[in-house]
Amino acid sequence: MYARVCLFIFLIFMLLALPANAMRCSQKLVYEGDTYYDVENKCGEPLDKLVIEETVPLYNPAGYLIGATSKKREIWIYQRSSLEFRYEVIFENGRVKEITAKRAP
Repeated sequence: MYARVCLFIFLIFMLLALPANAMRCSQKLVYEGDTYYDVENKCGEPLDKLVIEETVPLYNPAGYLIGATSKKREIWIYQRSSLEFRYEVIFENGRVKEITAKRAP
């Protein structure tokens, strides 16, 4: 009986929990995997956009260096008010890779 009650409570919490890597914009949620268009449509224009380009080495299956390629990342920053969290939405290849929440400075 005790195990059933614990399982029931666990399932209730699982249903109520939001994904850890999501950001709320008004009544809409932004998830990992969303596109630029999805995020801008749900949240509007960000406060700031940072573009970072870095060189990444390329290796063959044997582990030998065969060249390099560039990798572009964009970081969009959202903060609705000075009292709320500052969200950084990191895009790679046109899709949300990571969402981080930080306390307002």
